Amino acid sequence: MKIIFDTDMHTDCDDAGALGVLHALADYGECEILAMLCSTLDPWAVPTIDAINTYYGRPDVPLGTVKGKGVLRKSVYTKGVAERFPHDVKSSDAAPDALQVYRQILEAQPDQSVVLVTVAT
Repeated sequence: MKIIFDTDMHTDCDDAGALGVLHALADYGECEILAMLCSTLDPWAVPTIDAINTYYGRPDVPLGTVKGKGVLRKSVYTKGVAERFPHDVKSSDAAPDALQVYRQILEAQPDQSVVLVTVAT
């Protein structure tokens, strides 16, 4: 199963937990992670996703984030994760537009072959 993971990684830890489960499923060959997208304007959200991906040995999963208007809530954990664990993306602003990542990934796949997994509050 090919998966695009869409998260609002910022208000609570359900997103980080779901991401850990997704990596475990990929480790067992149950799915293939094609991309991860962030639906929040938290500047530390994408670096946190990248840090978790790096921890699980997938530092090169394509990442994208919402650009323009969006939700911004103070997170109690994203900055701490991003500051304490290795990752390449320095700020959510450095990530490409989620819409462009969606288009790029989906255009490269056969119709109806990708599952979108969304975790949000």
